[in-house]
Amino acid sequence: MHLKSSSQPEAGSIFIVRFKFKKFSNSANIRLSRIPILLIAGFPGFRDKLWMIDWKTDYWQGLYQWENVEAIEEYKKSFVLGIMNKRAIDKSMSYEIIKDVSFDDYIQNRILK
Repeated sequence: MHLKSSSQPEAGSIFIVRFKFKKFSNSANIRLSRIPILLIAGFPGFRDKLWMIDWKTDYWQGLYQWENVEAIEEYKKSFVLGIMNKRAIDKSMSYEIIKDVSFDDYIQNRILK
């Protein structure tokens, strides 16, 4: 998912969430995960999101690009992330924040490693 705006500065901050769902198949969780898209897209400071699944371990990862760390901290308190925490296996959820990097640069650097 990508939101376009001509007023966005180049760099922002990236929020990475990793977790494993408690129940349902990956296919069912893919369908269920589409529901909060509009809530995420409407969150102040949101720019991009990329979902990934490791089909061998069933771990999921979301990479989110935000305008700044403050927007990430607000999102961390959100209903949407709270629901994700409830749907995840206990202690499987981890977070990482990477400051001052564009989404494209981060992904390119990870691919080239």
